Amino acid sequence: TVGPVHRFGTVANGTSSLLYIGTTPTAEAVITDGEISDITMYGMIRNVQIVGGGSGYTSPPTVNFSGGDGSSAAAIAVLNENGTIIRIDLTDPGYDYLSAPTVTFGTVWTGSTAVTIGQQLYYSNRLYTVTGAGTTHASTAPVHLSGSATNGTSTLTYAGTAATATAS
Repeated sequence: TVGPVHRFGTVANGTSSLLYIGTTPTAEAVITDGEISDITMYGMIRNVQIVGGGSGYTSPPTVNFSGGDGSSAAAIAVLNENGTIIRIDLTDPGYDYLSAPTVTFGTVWTGSTAVTIGQQLYYSNRLYTVTGAGTTHASTAPVHLSGSATNGTSTLTYAGTAATATAS
């Protein structure tokens, strides 16, 4: 008597097993001069388009989705041998998105945060590798575009540019 509520995998329901395959999307038609000129789909993320692959990544960064009023979207970034993101593999399209979420890659620099050697952080469009463990400065973000600089008690080395992407 209870309907399914799971959002991934297969779950037993009565004497059957139900596989979750996605959320029913909704749409909004844009009407121009009495005709449908565009349709905006809501619900799941269908695609993540690389706008700029970035440079200097030493390992695939986490793909982060924020905004859009939905949840649970997940993806994996794939790097080529020179540290550029070449593709995004969507592993969970999420559900209940009312607009396209913002896509970011990796860990954003934040003040007063403990960092470890090898960790990569981005700030604005810049990517840094932690080459001296410590704690980032409480309020001053890194701005250097080459070499290394102390930030709080940590040392950050400029690695390249942060990747950018859009979701639809």
